[in-house]
Amino acid sequence: MNRPLAALVLLLSTASAAVAQSTPPPPAPFPPPITAYDGRYLDSAQTPDIQSPHRTLRATKAKYAPDLNLMLVILSGSIFGAYDLSTFPSRLATEPPSTYANGEKYLLPDLVFDAESPSSGFVVTPQDGQTFLRDFDHDDRGDFYLAYGPWGFGLIDGNAQLLSQVITPQILPNVILSVKLGSSYFALISDGSTATAVYDVTNAAAPVFVRKFSVPIAAYAKSASDIAIVTSGGLNIYTPSALVAGAAPFQQIAGSFSDVTTDGSRFFAVFLHPPAVATLTLQQNGSYAETDTPLNTGGFAVSITYGAGYLGVALVVPKGLVVLADTGSGFTEYNLSPYVASTYPSFRMAPHYAVPFHAGASTHLLLAFEGIGDVFQLASVAPIPAASPLALALIAMALAAIAALKLR
Repeated sequence: MNRPLAALVLLLSTASAAVAQSTPPPPAPFPPPITAYDGRYLDSAQTPDIQSPHRTLRATKAKYAPDLNLMLVILSGSIFGAYDLSTFPSRLATEPPSTYANGEKYLLPDLVFDAESPSSGFVVTPQDGQTFLRDFDHDDRGDFYLAYGPWGFGLIDGNAQLLSQVITPQILPNVILSVKLGSSYFALISDGSTATAVYDVTNAAAPVFVRKFSVPIAAYAKSASDIAIVTSGGLNIYTPSALVAGAAPFQQIAGSFSDVTTDGSRFFAVFLHPPAVATLTLQQNGSYAETDTPLNTGGFAVSITYGAGYLGVALVVPKGLVVLADTGSGFTEYNLSPYVASTYPSFRMAPHYAVPFHAGASTHLLLAFEGIGDVFQLASVAPIPAASPLALALIAMALAAIAALKLR
């Protein structure tokens, strides 16, 4: 989706730039499949955790939104940002970084919303802590869903204007998931460990509580037809309507998973320890077949993301990173843990997220450390040929038939 982005400006401070950011760039030579270094979108490695008057900028969660041509990021305990992928790599290479209130260096987002800004319209309760923006999602209207924990959840539009804020007595919003059913839109809010609440947000200005059910959502991925959620004890796969209704999943996969992602048809779930990737492939009967790929590394997997023909898996204890290239008949594994350990020796953890993505015709990898946000170029994986209109029609018919089977 191509649409103009509102260039909103974060508060810059000229009086609080005493802490200089001097983290050196990652050195060459780069291990494959990395081919080059694009640049840094955030450096707060030398900045301590500061709460007032402005929370320290940190690179934590990041999500690739190819349907919006955006990279969506959390930039601090209360700041949501988005970068236009048409210009993101070139800006990293050429644009001087801005300076934030505590001396942090960062690339100004194309779109930004700070719940703690007096002009945001969001009502916050001052309290101790560093992280309040816990999760985010978006829908095909171009609205963004923001989970702010004890401050409730909010919806903003594509110009970062607040549409609504909801304080949720039923649940603490740590995870937020957007689901569309026909012409209706829903926000699923979960605390990640005990339960989930459902809100009808068809009217984004006036969300309405619908129901609460006892299945928590720790992580999720949405394919073209189904939704997979990580919960205690395994992975549950639902039709969207069943999940919104709080009904049973049509398939359950046992295991200790930490995260799940999708390429639009398959799901990829990562086992916590020992790290391995479960590939779930849709079958003609509507179920998913599982194939497990052990990773040749130690540690505990904390996240997995898919983009541009790659899977990025971040690990901790010891910190590490594995990138898997999808060859069409399996995966080629690249263990980048030694490079991460030597390049970022002062960091206790691996990247929270390793996000492969397309920007135009090139392929990139975003690494979101807490104090560093770096972007690299990757060797391109052969693209899947574009489907013909007839093939697309046949795919749509097949998905409809599968959905009908699941509803029986």
